Amino acid sequence: MKVFALVNRILSQTNPNTRANVIQKNSSGLSALDYTTVTNNRRLATFLADLYYVMGEDPTCPDLSGNTLLHMLARKGDASVDTLRALIALRYSQDGNDQTEVNISFEGCSTR
Repeated sequence: MKVFALVNRILSQTNPNTRANVIQKNSSGLSALDYTTVTNNRRLATFLADLYYVMGEDPTCPDLSGNTLLHMLARKGDASVDTLRALIALRYSQDGNDQTEVNISFEGCSTR
C-alpha cells in the first residue's frame, strides 16, 4: 500500500523530473515496471503498466537490448506465469474505441 501512496504523491507533483522517477531505470538498467515484472509481482506490475500508459509512456516498448516485458517474463518460464497472464490481459484504448493488447506495441514507441 505504501507504493501506491508514493506513486500518487509523485504523480501529483508538477515538476516533470519528479514524475519521471516512476519510469527511470536504475544502475542495473531496470525501471520499477521491469523490476516488478521480473520479480513476478503481478499486482504491482499491472498497476505500473497502467500507470505508464496514463503517464503517456508505452509499457510495451523494448529496452536498449530490444527486449520487452514479455521477453523478460518468457525467459523466467513457469515461475512468471501469473504476471505474464495479467500483463497479456491488459488492454489500452488509443482513440476511445479500439483496444490494444499489451503484447502489441504502440506505434511511435521510444526506447525506455
